[in-house]
Amino acid sequence: MLHRPAAEGRRRLKILAESPANCMNTGFDPYQQWLGIPAAEQPPNHYRLLGLSLFESRPEAVEAAYQQAVARVQPHVRGPAAVAGQAIMQQLLLARQTLLNPAQKQPYDSWLRSLGYAPTQHAPQTAAPSRSEPAVTGSTGYKRPAP
Repeated sequence: MLHRPAAEGRRRLKILAESPANCMNTGFDPYQQWLGIPAAEQPPNHYRLLGLSLFESRPEAVEAAYQQAVARVQPHVRGPAAVAGQAIMQQLLLARQTLLNPAQKQPYDSWLRSLGYAPTQHAPQTAAPSRSEPAVTGSTGYKRPAP
């Protein structure tokens, strides 16, 4: 089965995250603030979500990136942004499962290539933004393919 980014899920996450009852400010973007993924790179593919180079094939790299991303998001699964935290935790788990299972990874990679993603695009691992400083918004090497 092919796993495609769920636009409806992203829209729901954004609505919940921007609700005053579920966030501390109206400009809240959990991908940006917790994982350093700018809006231009959202919704992120599995590689971007984990901070991996496109088409990374080493299981140990996938697992390490998953553990790092979980450590960044885990503190947020309870509290004002719990819905967003839980949704991203589910996305991280799906990304890990897909990229570690060759029967799922191959069709997922083929689908990304069909969208125009090239193996030369990389996303360097960035440090998690602190709560007091804004997330890095510089270029990560990921560019959304032209529609």
